[in-house]
Amino acid sequence: MHAQRWTVITVSHNSAKHLSVWLPSDLAGAQWVVVDNASSDESVAVASERGAHVIPLEDNEGFSRANNRGLEIADTDYVMFVNPDVRVVGHELGLLEQSLEGRKGLIAPQLLNPDGSLQSNARGFPYLRAKVANRGVRGPSPVPNAYTGPPLTAPTYIAWAMGAAVGGRTQYLSDLGGWDSQYFLYYEDHDLGLRSWCAGGAVIVDPRVKWTHSWQRATAEMSAAAWKFELSSMSRFYRAYPFLLSRRIPLPHRFDPLRERLWQTAA
Repeated sequence: MHAQRWTVITVSHNSAKHLSVWLPSDLAGAQWVVVDNASSDESVAVASERGAHVIPLEDNEGFSRANNRGLEIADTDYVMFVNPDVRVVGHELGLLEQSLEGRKGLIAPQLLNPDGSLQSNARGFPYLRAKVANRGVRGPSPVPNAYTGPPLTAPTYIAWAMGAAVGGRTQYLSDLGGWDSQYFLYYEDHDLGLRSWCAGGAVIVDPRVKWTHSWQRATAEMSAAAWKFELSSMSRFYRAYPFLLSRRIPLPHRFDPLRERLWQTAA
């Protein structure tokens, strides 16, 4: 059996600044795989210097496809997909493993903003109207079935977790088909969470584990390229899940387990 139980997979694209602050001690014995999406900066060199196994891609294949490249070579029991701007606390991976004990599904830590405030990475049903409204709302919502939930104190069932830090058993993710490579960027994490529930698994966020995420979201600025990817992925997502266009449309029965467990403690 492999001595290491976790592989941390990071997709980089001109991420040298963020990768430069990663330390081998952060990973606490986990394997680190960096899949580089054709960076023009020193991302590959920096990741190599930090001890990562680097997979350099000739072209920018997008977030999902690059994550799957890392998943293909993972030989540990568990994988965690982590963005370059997330500070990993590797010895806490064991707590995430505990939260999955006896369950199929995905696990995510609670993410924090750089100032220590909670980041709303635990999400409910991504209804279109709720997503649009969320862009103008700060902080988590106290509404039980809201797009963003209340502050959590124990491992809790959610609909999906932000792709900045999410993982699970390697075999489960492989059986799930990994990330949908048709999403170049954005909405792939929505889809991954919902597919987990459809496959009889779950998605859990564990607030006992808190990692800081700088959240360099390109669509926070006026970037035409970023918004092009956002709108393209949004269109694909709601074509795949048309019942999320309106709360008036009944949810398919395959989502009954999620509807019943959303925001409940995963005890």
